[in-house]
Amino acid sequence: MLHRSFNLSAKDEEGSEEEEERKRGLIFSDNLFASDPTLPFGALALPAFDGVGGYVDVRNNHFSCDCDRLAWFVGAVVHRFDRAAMRDGDGGDGTVLFLEALYRDSGSCLACDGAGKCRPDERSFRDFARSALTSSSPSVLQCASSGLVLLSQQELHEATAAAEVAEEKKEEEAKKKKNGRRVRLSSYGYEKDGGSSTGSRPANQVRRNEEENARKLKMREAQSRSQGKRGGGDGDGGGENGASSSAKVFHGLVTCLVLVGLTR
Repeated sequence: MLHRSFNLSAKDEEGSEEEEERKRGLIFSDNLFASDPTLPFGALALPAFDGVGGYVDVRNNHFSCDCDRLAWFVGAVVHRFDRAAMRDGDGGDGTVLFLEALYRDSGSCLACDGAGKCRPDERSFRDFARSALTSSSPSVLQCASSGLVLLSQQELHEATAAAEVAEEKKEEEAKKKKNGRRVRLSSYGYEKDGGSSTGSRPANQVRRNEEENARKLKMREAQSRSQGKRGGGDGDGGGENGASSSAKVFHGLVTCLVLVGLTR
């Protein structure tokens, strides 16, 4: 936390420049940075630090000694890594100078319990930082404990952009495949989205054909029964129908007898 140790307001008309200089200053000390889960890049940015006059006290600030949590900070103050990204829009070095002051007079490592309470221990943060990062090649820094590679802000932006583009392409391919399946199904007469259809479903057509045939068969049976009843009370016509029915029954019996004889 940034503390104002002196009055930073504009000088009084009666005061001298020396007196106003003594009234300005900055105290930034005894702060605890657990960095859980990480210390965000730019969290300690102070572009105006190079313009602070008067009394300046930046000391005894304590940090988590976990490289994965604050690799960018260790890289900047120990290896001068990615300092260009820490300059302000005018190219000022206020933030870099402030980070160097934090590291130069830093305190101890932090020991935190499961409840999130942290306290300084006996380890020196500077000793930790000097060995926290190793270099597998002139342009690559990585955490010695985990192997996590430290990326510049430019590399992170590029990686994030590439991941977003890849995700968009993946979603687009999924949409194309989904739309392709809909087109193939609709070409066979299946229903499309929204209830529109290019034709009836084949299964439905078969079912309707069967229902239509059954209906026609029932109509024929009903007509046959109706004709038989009318034939019984219509005189000669009824006699002819009765004779015709008898002939059909006789013909059926003869056929059955013939088939029985053949099977024997």
